[in-house]
Amino acid sequence: MKNVEYKISGYVQGVGLRYFIWSAANELGVKGTVKNLADGTVYICASGTDDQLKRFKQIIADGNGYSRIHELEEKPGKSEQKFENFLILR
Repeated sequence: MKNVEYKISGYVQGVGLRYFIWSAANELGVKGTVKNLADGTVYICASGTDDQLKRFKQIIADGNGYSRIHELEEKPGKSEQKFENFLILR
């Protein structure tokens, strides 16, 4: 399993994006968390296989039809983090 972190900027809060991401993660078997940040971005920490994470990133980049994603930053996650499911954090 590989861990990655994503930071999404644009029109991404208040448009159902966290639920959309949660749903996609559960469909793909990706584990981790998603939350809104005070700066108006959305932060994701995800764990999965290379294939799962590639598909997950593409779904995120496509958005949910209500969001407008201007930038999707990706960086390696902390390898010691272990997740049992995918949660929406507040």
